[in-house]
Amino acid sequence: MGLIEITIEIVDYIALSDLVNRYASLVDSGSFSDVANLFTEDGELIVPDLPSNIAPVTRISGRAGIESELSRLRDFELTFHELVGQVFEPGVSPEYASGRIKCVAHHVLRKGSEHTDLIWHLHYSDSYRKFDEKWYLVRREICVDMIDVRSPKRVR
Repeated sequence: MGLIEITIEIVDYIALSDLVNRYASLVDSGSFSDVANLFTEDGELIVPDLPSNIAPVTRISGRAGIESELSRLRDFELTFHELVGQVFEPGVSPEYASGRIKCVAHHVLRKGSEHTDLIWHLHYSDSYRKFDEKWYLVRREICVDMIDVRSPKRVR
């Protein structure tokens, strides 16, 4: 078995990993303005039109639009994004890269005393750009692969 070739500088790989982990953490904490600032000013978020279509079909552009779109997650009592895999590839020049991030995203709804966990098994198809020594999302496509529904026993 041969050595795996690293195609992105390790410092950039770590920074990109931090970026995608920060996205998940900030979404779960409801810090949608901070999430939007992880994107370039003209960044794009492409989301599914749930529940009718799980494919990424709706394009939101710009930080204000992204913040507004993500603010819809306030309808959930709790979200919990588990990143379960990430692969980064170099772009056409050192300041560009792409990534495929696997995630299991829990979205807990409350109706009365009952809770429902809508679990999205998804991947993000990302494009990144580095400027001023910092990586940003240029484009994030949310691709839902499967949705599962559970009744959690307890919710904080």
